[in-house]
Amino acid sequence: CLRWNHTNAVIGSVGDGGKVFMTHTSGAVVSRLPGAGEGCGEQLKCLSISKGSRHVITGGTEGVIKVWDMKKSMLVKKLSGHVDVITGLQYNDASTHVASVSQAGDFMLHNQTSGIRIAEMRIGSGQ
Repeated sequence: CLRWNHTNAVIGSVGDGGKVFMTHTSGAVVSRLPGAGEGCGEQLKCLSISKGSRHVITGGTEGVIKVWDMKKSMLVKKLSGHVDVITGLQYNDASTHVASVSQAGDFMLHNQTSGIRIAEMRIGSGQ
């Protein structure tokens, strides 16, 4: 999974082993999220980068959305509700809400600040 940051100068990527890298278009690694999916058996499947690139969200086989603070390089919040592999994540334009979808077809909308799930629906299977 790959996502551009707000300036289109940095690409966030999820690699084998659950590693998350932020790489400048020059090829230089800007940062790496320590522990994102590593050593816990989780396989990360998707990520999204907030407006301003302050936060990165990841999702994968644990069914939990993890919110990472890029300045502190640490996990700051977990958003729950999915019971299957998260296959897609996206911030809204203001980076106040997170939309997610699972392999089972469950769609959820969370408020990133409060962590509260504000909407849930089933959109089909095999997303």
